[in-house]
Amino acid sequence: MFVEDNNMIKTSNIMEAFLNKKVIVKYGEGIEIVGTLKSIDGYLNAILEEAVVGETKLKYCHVRGIQIQSIDIY
Repeated sequence: MFVEDNNMIKTSNIMEAFLNKKVIVKYGEGIEIVGTLKSIDGYLNAILEEAVVGETKLKYCHVRGIQIQSIDIY
């Protein structure tokens, strides 16, 4: 997954390990979103599929990266 080159770890593919996995996104002000990570960019803008926010279920959910505190595999 990670490539070592001259004792340095390339981190360009770190988020690929999270793609198509169920994740929990911790958002500003204590909001947590659980869903399958379908897309993420360098700014951490993310698209989740089959997302759950509290008791609300969403087919797709776009999360703005600027307000993300963390993304963890669920």
